[in-house]
Amino acid sequence: MTKSTVPSPPGLVRPWLTADARRWAATRPPWWARPVLAAPVLVLALVVVLALSPDQVCSPQSPCGEQWWDAVGTMLLVPHLVGLFVLPELAVLTGPVLLFYGAGPVRWQGGTGEKVADGAMIAALCWTSAVAGARLLGRRRQRRLVREAAGGLTGRAPRPTDRDAASRGPIRIVLGALLCAAAAGVLGSVVLDDTATDRTARTAAVRDVPVVAYSRDDYLLTVRLPDGHRHRFDVIGDYTGVRTVRVRVRDERDGTWVQLAAEPYGDHFVRQALGLGLAGLGLVSLVSGLLARRRMAALRHGPVPVLRVRVRGNEGRTEVFAFDDPEYARPVLHYVPSTGVPAPAGPAVLYGAVSKGGAVVLSGAGPDGLPFVEASLPPIRPGAVEAPAETAGSGDTDDDIGPWDPDSPVTGREAEHLLAAEVRVGHALATLPPGGVPVRWHAGPVARGVGILQLLAVTAVVAVAWWHGFVWHVVVAMGFGAAVWLVYLTSLMFWRITADMDGLRIGTLGRGRTVPWALVSGAHRTRRGELVVSRAGGLPPLSLGTVGSPTLERRLRRPGRATIAAAQITAMARDPRLRPALRA
Repeated sequence: MTKSTVPSPPGLVRPWLTADARRWAATRPPWWARPVLAAPVLVLALVVVLALSPDQVCSPQSPCGEQWWDAVGTMLLVPHLVGLFVLPELAVLTGPVLLFYGAGPVRWQGGTGEKVADGAMIAALCWTSAVAGARLLGRRRQRRLVREAAGGLTGRAPRPTDRDAASRGPIRIVLGALLCAAAAGVLGSVVLDDTATDRTARTAAVRDVPVVAYSRDDYLLTVRLPDGHRHRFDVIGDYTGVRTVRVRVRDERDGTWVQLAAEPYGDHFVRQALGLGLAGLGLVSLVSGLLARRRMAALRHGPVPVLRVRVRGNEGRTEVFAFDDPEYARPVLHYVPSTGVPAPAGPAVLYGAVSKGGAVVLSGAGPDGLPFVEASLPPIRPGAVEAPAETAGSGDTDDDIGPWDPDSPVTGREAEHLLAAEVRVGHALATLPPGGVPVRWHAGPVARGVGILQLLAVTAVVAVAWWHGFVWHVVVAMGFGAAVWLVYLTSLMFWRITADMDGLRIGTLGRGRTVPWALVSGAHRTRRGELVVSRAGGLPPLSLGTVGSPTLERRLRRPGRATIAAAQITAMARDPRLRPALRA
């Protein structure tokens, strides 16, 4: 069918039907293309590389400079990780640069451990780049499905009545330009200082002086100058066992100017990190603003797909429904309106090749008959609006929800997750013997094996940092992170629930509590892997923490022990005849 541009009346515009909307909502990247999986692996690989990298050996023949290449390569990880979550267009650009940096010959001159760590970092960078590419391909498929649903009909989107939608792009561009200018100022000050140092060094005398003290923990080198005074340097290299060093000395009116010949520029790490960090954030803001401006310009100046939909305001957001969903039961997507006021419930016209993270324009008529036009503020999200923060702990969020209700307004992965849980509960109701012996559920050998491997990995990272002489407060911070991770591992490896005639005994590693059957209303696994026991009487639910990976269980097509426990506990709560008849 040839494309045509439709006039503003929506009579010729096709409706966005439920079947097409479900296909759009079901278009997601594969399970491995989740940033929450790839980003921690990249960060962990970088930490191991830094921990295993030996200290530089600085000499007058091969002095240690500013290491701009290493600094830029390391600081580029910040915009890469940020882009991985919110701006995949930027991540696909920074990924090849980081791969080129990590694959350089200089990176492969260390020992076996360092080469293995560098290889792991290269593999992690390939993974994150593939994640960004997969997310962009998923968005392209969504745009194609919208064009197909519109039947090739396009129209020019009306201009929003507010200026916020049009100004967000330029604001980000200006902010990014200011951050980049600030970064240029900070980095320029480092270059100017180095240039001034070079000018002074040309007229300085060269002397070999004795080393008085060297602290490998603080990287401080103390020397005795020819006039008998001591001078302390902040150094980069390793001076263990060095007895004399070469310095440049010049007497000036305001004191003696001293410089290490092996490290002519000193330590400018703080200013380097600040400048490159500002440049990274400026790059993110600049690219984000340019993309937002480009998307809004495409909506204003070019023909875009047009669809008839139904809309409704919910929690400050505008929800979009299929046109043949008059009950407003299955939201297709939602976004923050540029006007700040969600669209009123009713039919509307949607302009734009809709995709996650994209931009759309919505036009319709309010209850008073007056027309309205609003644009979306990114990001566009599929599915229903999440529960507000004040109710996040009450079991009403999409990741913490009870038994499946066929009439509940959830779609996509939430509906699949809840439907599968209800199927398992039905199987438990049909197979559990009535009045049996006490039942015990606990972590299996696979979960405990995974927990032990993670514990060994975290311990190895902290031990390597300590062995290679990291600053003590860095080791303490890493140890604190390891202790927090240990809490997660405790839930994963040592959770247990016992059901007897009195109720449920819930605990982890020596701690536990008893919940009588009168207060047990069911149990469920969240999509994050938590095992939660719901209680009646308005009491808050009891969570055993993350006790497994539902995603891995789905891939292996084998429900974990916690998933089986949730189904059987829910069946016992619904049918008292299935509860054990003996005490544990």
